[in-house]
Amino acid sequence: MKKLTTNVLVDFIQDIEDLGENVTKTNLKTLIRGNGYSLNNLSDLFTQLNLQHTGKYTTDNHRIWVRVPAGKHLSKTKNQVIPIKDMPKPYLKNAIVKYIFDNGAPDIWNILTDSKTELHKMLQAYFTWEIRNSI
Repeated sequence: MKKLTTNVLVDFIQDIEDLGENVTKTNLKTLIRGNGYSLNNLSDLFTQLNLQHTGKYTTDNHRIWVRVPAGKHLSKTKNQVIPIKDMPKPYLKNAIVKYIFDNGAPDIWNILTDSKTELHKMLQAYFTWEIRNSI
């Protein structure tokens, strides 16, 4: 069996979306197995691609997943992926609190030094909101 990579998984996700279907692990696993790839590192690739559960399910009770690119946030109230910089300040505050509540309080040093994390980007957008919106 071939080893599954992020590029291949992105292509499979795109194929599912092009068909107008929901991205579920079942759909992905069917494509992956059908094309001769191994499922061994699927959960690692889900993390690397930042695939997040939308909070919605299919009629067969399968979770629906969406890819959240860096610098964006999955809004479950708006049901879409939105740029963090475009989020209103109260929404940023609620998203930060929910993130910390859901994931536990992370190490402050990691937040400050790892600028690629969603929490770092949300905090940065929160603290620079007045400046960005007064210009």
